[in-house]
Amino acid sequence: MHHLKKALDCFAKALLIRPSFDIARLNLGMMQLQLGYWKEGWINYESRWTGSAESNTSKFLKPICPLPVWDISLNSQSKKILIFFEQGYGDMIQFSRYLILISQLFESVTYLCLDPAMHTLLEYSFKNQAQLLKKYPNDFSEWDYHCNLLSLPKAFSTEVDQIPDFIPYIRSSEERVTYWKKRLDEVSKSRLKIGIAWSGRPTHLYDHRRSLMLEQILPLISVNDVCWVSLQKNYNYQSSNDMSRYHWIDWSNELIDFSETAALVSNLDLVISVDSSMIHLSGALGKPTWMLNRYDSEWRWLYQKMDSPWYKSLRIFNQPCFGDWVSVIESAKNNLYALLESK
Repeated sequence: MHHLKKALDCFAKALLIRPSFDIARLNLGMMQLQLGYWKEGWINYESRWTGSAESNTSKFLKPICPLPVWDISLNSQSKKILIFFEQGYGDMIQFSRYLILISQLFESVTYLCLDPAMHTLLEYSFKNQAQLLKKYPNDFSEWDYHCNLLSLPKAFSTEVDQIPDFIPYIRSSEERVTYWKKRLDEVSKSRLKIGIAWSGRPTHLYDHRRSLMLEQILPLISVNDVCWVSLQKNYNYQSSNDMSRYHWIDWSNELIDFSETAALVSNLDLVISVDSSMIHLSGALGKPTWMLNRYDSEWRWLYQKMDSPWYKSLRIFNQPCFGDWVSVIESAKNNLYALLESK
């Protein structure tokens, strides 16, 4: 409903009544972050471990670690730190930029990421800054401190104008980039090469509000002089989905992990996606990126912004009212026509 300031006041009042009410504290934190009150917002966002809907499941548990939690006030000279990656793919990509920042302070940085789909991408991107750990350690004596990935903005006291800007900070191997360039050049000819993803992870709590059906993006992909490249994983086309009328390429079954996807995206002229990991991957690569955004936008995109301090190449197309995807698609389509005319 976009009553953010009213919601902020209500959550603050709820905490006055019951300070241990972590659901209210997390929601207060997310409202503060969305409205740009980051100093307080990062502190209250620490309640994600106990106040989120996911905190009631075994899939989102705060890592158990005996090491002290690091923040910028603590000594890091000649010290070693362990970073725990957390939450979804987009979160990992967005906040992995802090590995570069923290590597400038510590003797060594190790990060724990348990998801194989991210391993190759992270190893290649941060090979000069940090070491990847793929299994939970039994012994923590090697490190002096630890910090959870999405607690790093709090640890560094990050404000809106202090976001680490190392873009592009995500990379894929030159060999794979060259491979996908050759394949794209063979099929795209002189057309603009645009990657598109219209759906997020189905297990996300609010996926039904952020994701589209293929039929809903057809007005957009009907634009001529574009080579459309599907970046949508695990999509089962229906008999009614006749894509032969469009210049449509789908190599998604070959995108075995995020490193392979990054190599393909590196060769595109533009990526258009709903709010999913694809926005973060493309933005972190520094590629021009358009996001089709739901009305109840996530805190990370701030409030009704058309750009983002996290990714300078990102343009946001916001729903003008709840559930209105038609206006979003139409706006993106008109801007695409303008882009084609300028070429």
